[in-house]
Amino acid sequence: MKGAPNGLRKAAIGVALALAVALPVLYPLVVVPLSPWQQTEVALALIGLGLLASLRPALRPLIMLLSCFASMRYFYWRVTSTLLLDNARDATVSLLLLGAETYGLVILLLGYFQTVEVHPRAPAVTGAQPTVDVFIPTYNEPLDVLQRTVIGALAIDYPRKQVYVLDDGRRPEVEELARRLECRYLTRPDNRHAKAGNLNHALALSDGELIAIFDPDHVPVRGFLSQTVGFFEDARVALVQTAQHFFNPDPFERNLKLSGRIAPEQAFFYHVIQPGNDFWNAAFFCGSSAVLRRAAVQSIGGFKTETVTEDAHTALELHSRGWRSVYLPRALAAGLATETLAAHVQQRMRWARGMAQVLRLDCPLFKRGLTPSQRLNYFNATLHFFFGVPRLILVLAPLCYLLLGIHPIHADALALLAYILPHLALSTLANSMLSDRYRHSFWAGVYEVSIAPYTAWVTLLAVLNPRRGRFNVTDKGTPVDRSRLDVANGGSVLALLALSLVALSVAFPLRLALFARGAWESSELHSILINSAWALANTWMLLAAACVAYEQPQQRRAPRLRRAFPCAVWVGEERLDGRTVDVSESGVRVRVARPAALDGECRLEIAGDPAGPLPLRARPRWCERIGAGMEAAFQFVGVDELAHRRLVLLLFGRDESWRGQLYPRDDPFRSFAYLVSTPWRVTRPRRPRSLDGAGASIPARGRWREVLGA
Repeated sequence: MKGAPNGLRKAAIGVALALAVALPVLYPLVVVPLSPWQQTEVALALIGLGLLASLRPALRPLIMLLSCFASMRYFYWRVTSTLLLDNARDATVSLLLLGAETYGLVILLLGYFQTVEVHPRAPAVTGAQPTVDVFIPTYNEPLDVLQRTVIGALAIDYPRKQVYVLDDGRRPEVEELARRLECRYLTRPDNRHAKAGNLNHALALSDGELIAIFDPDHVPVRGFLSQTVGFFEDARVALVQTAQHFFNPDPFERNLKLSGRIAPEQAFFYHVIQPGNDFWNAAFFCGSSAVLRRAAVQSIGGFKTETVTEDAHTALELHSRGWRSVYLPRALAAGLATETLAAHVQQRMRWARGMAQVLRLDCPLFKRGLTPSQRLNYFNATLHFFFGVPRLILVLAPLCYLLLGIHPIHADALALLAYILPHLALSTLANSMLSDRYRHSFWAGVYEVSIAPYTAWVTLLAVLNPRRGRFNVTDKGTPVDRSRLDVANGGSVLALLALSLVALSVAFPLRLALFARGAWESSELHSILINSAWALANTWMLLAAACVAYEQPQQRRAPRLRRAFPCAVWVGEERLDGRTVDVSESGVRVRVARPAALDGECRLEIAGDPAGPLPLRARPRWCERIGAGMEAAFQFVGVDELAHRRLVLLLFGRDESWRGQLYPRDDPFRSFAYLVSTPWRVTRPRRPRSLDGAGASIPARGRWREVLGA
């Protein structure tokens, strides 16, 4: 791949080939029969070796090899020793479970290949300045959300650009916004082919050599084009995709009160999967925060309209025609994550339907023009969204035994532990090293089970009838004004949780009592223990997923961003110097060096804008004594249009706006603690704030005992 160091590329390919060759060589060890106690010794040795290897990141391929070996040994044992085929009921559930586990193994192995090496890139700086059309497709998004993006796009520091608002909603207020902000406004008489049709319509009415695309909630930084256009000096590059960043917590972070403790749900894709794809020239278009070559898009007949995931499908077609892609793992634009479970489910159902359509209509495994590595990476991307059915099987299988007496697996408890523990432990360890700080252990199961009931039927319907279904726009910018339980989108998970609780609280003790009375032979005790422990593990995951359906209220309509700008507050004639803690389009929180009585409207100046300090008027909302100083929150009043534009660019437009956005490194033990503590964390009451107009002594909170910037 052009741009990848040859030594690095050869090393990664060597690792991939070594893994592929090593597993067949190890086949005799995979199939060797051992007693449960002997297998336990092997399991402990494998896990111990994996833990030692994890101390050196360079040994991750060794952990992947150990994981593959442990998984293959587990599956050989499962197929040869644990299937119950004596009667139709047991055979059906047993084979369904084996199929679900096989799906998981395939995804695991494809994931190892996909991320065997990543391709770190730096921005490409060039003196060339091809013309760029900036497209902002919109349908029904709130006007204030769209306005942010248009302001950011117009401020991109690049002379040869033209900004277009592509309005499929045909709204007069959007046309007025475009006129007022002085950008081009395009609409069309119908909404045929949804977003792809909207882009193709604009493609025919514009002529820029390159096309930058931003969703209506994705605000670019000033240097977006200067850091991406240089890659197009390679005439074979058709696409430059940048990392997408989201400045508000997603439903999992917000409803489970985990913001800042675990990485957002999408971070793994943009910081691990896409850099891995990029190494194999398989990074695909994500619909926003990207630049495409017009000639390349036109060479494939425009953006693909056959599926509802036009972005990935378009990239697939470009790669099959020999075009190259580039993935720049930098956040050069930021947008809104889905704010509610309903919006999250809606978005993932569309993605699942679209990727299933791609698999059914244009299967990457058989598409001409792709390299073998591109086939595998695209196949993994499409196959991933079929997790709904396997995930539901894994949840329901132990309940089939506890509630109905149907055996999903027949095994000695010690033997099962001896085989499954190294399989689970080493795959968890390998993925923890791989994901680093971008996906925390155990939470992938919560993410999947929360939407599995919805993606399961969507993917099945898409395979049966890929032409069916329409493009649904994800709701963005919709605040949650009060706590509520979203039964419509969490009802399926709540039902599964209820079944699990009944199975553990009623069926489990009942089966133990019957066994104690001699109703079954001794081997049945193993089934009781295995399925009960399995159901208990699922219950914790279901409990966390159910808590996501309990929508926590948003305290503010405009998300506040952590920003440490120098600032000054005037209380009457008294000036208080300090720093901002967080800022939004509607307010600010500041820390100042000394307390003061806040009474009525104040004047503020916030530094950080190249044009000079930004003057604003604000009304105090609350304050607290922090050590020798004070922390206070203000609501802006009387913000005119010019000040609002400057505020938007100060928050979103600086090149460094999203740099240094790091998440805690994955620690499986800490991650597990977060999972099991979910009910207590979610039900903990929020500490109220209050305004003390006289600057009275209020106890300092321990984590903010010093004033930053004082």
